[in-house]
Amino acid sequence: MKTMITPNPPQTYFCPPHIRWAYDAACILVVNEQTRQAHMLVAEEAAIWDWLMLGYSYAQLIQFIAASSDLPTVQAENHLRQQLQTWQESGLLQKVAHHG
Repeated sequence: MKTMITPNPPQTYFCPPHIRWAYDAACILVVNEQTRQAHMLVAEEAAIWDWLMLGYSYAQLIQFIAASSDLPTVQAENHLRQQLQTWQESGLLQKVAHHG
């Protein structure tokens, strides 16, 4: 499954093919098949991952985070950016190179 979101300024992220995930009663387990590293996503992290994998847009993710966490939109966007950066650094998401 290839999921892409595009924040403003445009940057597109996708889930690499070697990443697998499974829903558990208490978390989402995300596994990097290349490194055999597993990540347990709980609470808000799990919700954001789920929304992302369901294909919601960047703007929708911000609104969901703002509503579910009772945050102003600016803070929700900052939180989303930080989460995307964390997942990128962990190899769970990759950024598509844009050629200008």
